[in-house]
Amino acid sequence: MINHLGWGYVMKIPFQNPPKTWMHDQHILSLFDYRCHTGNRNGTIGFDFPPAMRQCMHHLSSMDPPQITSFYGFPNDRLAEAFRNRSVDFLTKGFEWTLLHGQPTNAPPHRYKIAPRCCSLERIGNSRGYKCAKPEGPKMHQLPYGNPSTGANYFQIGTVRPNGRPANRTVVFRDWLNNTDQFTFITDIRSNKVSEVKENPYAEIAWWFPQTRDQFRISAKLFIITSTTKDEALQVARQQTWSRLKDPARQQFLWPHPAEPRQEAVDDSNLFEPEPPSPDTPVDTFCLVVVDVDQVDHLSLKGNKRWLYTRQQAEGESSYSWTKQYVNP
Repeated sequence: MINHLGWGYVMKIPFQNPPKTWMHDQHILSLFDYRCHTGNRNGTIGFDFPPAMRQCMHHLSSMDPPQITSFYGFPNDRLAEAFRNRSVDFLTKGFEWTLLHGQPTNAPPHRYKIAPRCCSLERIGNSRGYKCAKPEGPKMHQLPYGNPSTGANYFQIGTVRPNGRPANRTVVFRDWLNNTDQFTFITDIRSNKVSEVKENPYAEIAWWFPQTRDQFRISAKLFIITSTTKDEALQVARQQTWSRLKDPARQQFLWPHPAEPRQEAVDDSNLFEPEPPSPDTPVDTFCLVVVDVDQVDHLSLKGNKRWLYTRQQAEGESSYSWTKQYVNP
């Protein structure tokens, strides 16, 4: 179940299709936004933990997973390791960093973007649902955020070759970039898509969600983040994405040059089994690709409905808004 603030439902039951909302009255206490009660104007917790909680986290941090399993009676070391990781991150990185980046975490399509702070709730008519009476930020429905229980990991992205012909491939959605409307995937700096984007950074994405029968066609501009990118925040995002990869994924960036000729009769398997690189330092061939969305075409085949979302942004301005238009499918 997912306790979700800001839309007309909470305690979503993801294993039903379509997902159902909780059938009993929701206790209002479960909807309180902690950011409204931290005692500071920013609504942050940082390192300001209660003494008893801090003492407990120090205790957890001092043990390894098997010791935690034995001491607290955990069913397995995996859960004990998760508790230890959370404790270490809370104490060394703070609450907000851990909330966004702490490991382990759900796969990106199975977690929500963080909603704007909401300190005032109201019922939705006579229903059991609640909504934010005074949202402190953009409305959560300005862009289709997908369904966290049925989201698809893969999407197709088309770019333009130097000869003007289209190129298409399937990539893996990695994450939202710093809780913005931009999202990311990864690529090898030696791949054709990198040179194509340098010539023409505009692309279109087709993203199909089979369980909900939703299609999203996304128009966007792509930015390639390499080891030489100067922006510090983007370099942090690149490193964090690299560290979340598993060893087999990281090893691919040490393989021979993509699309180069290969001898079928020669056993060169050793070239594709390099020593796993360190998760702390991305190799130079690893690139993070940022997808900067400017238009979304959302088609829902279940109800034969279609919406167009268009970003409105004045030239030279950093702020923007989204328009939504209901159109024929």
